[in-house]
Amino acid sequence: MSVTLPPLPDEVRQAFLRGLDDFLPRNQELRHHISANPGDILAIPIYRLLPDQLRASSATDAAELVAWHILAATAEDGIAADVARLQPRSPFVLTSATVGNTVPALVALVQTVLTKRAPPDRDFELRLLRMKSAYLEVAWLKSTNDGPDLFVPVASGLSEVKPNGETYTAEKLFQHARATAQRTTGFLMRPNA
Repeated sequence: MSVTLPPLPDEVRQAFLRGLDDFLPRNQELRHHISANPGDILAIPIYRLLPDQLRASSATDAAELVAWHILAATAEDGIAADVARLQPRSPFVLTSATVGNTVPALVALVQTVLTKRAPPDRDFELRLLRMKSAYLEVAWLKSTNDGPDLFVPVASGLSEVKPNGETYTAEKLFQHARATAQRTTGFLMRPNA
């Protein structure tokens, strides 16, 4: 019945706040608001699937957490940032940030997805899943109960999968992703048993 965000790990929150000094040296008001209102930070975990991971019979089990996309805003201004590990098991660092008056609208959009996207009687956690070899990025609605996960394309280079709000099952989505990854990488993308 709901879509929620997972809790932001303290390590990631601290990397984000430390990185603000580099990205927002002159915007004291926004920096102060973010530091003083940690509950206003929206953080979406970003997972990725590499071509060989698409071959897993349950590809989502092979997905790796690689970064967090963080949104924070006042009424007039905001920041969208990525906090990632530059190497496996290295500390998280702020790797990119965009500041501007369009961020509050993006925050509102995420909040709308969190309140409106879930089918009745189902609970989900919102994640982002990137499959570069398949030219595909999807909102991954990870089921927190016994039901299947759902996927909503955000960006797609696939003619079969369009970012038009349609919801896909894992089986349907990964069938298209495997076919595209096989064409673009040369990997044989039959699912492993």
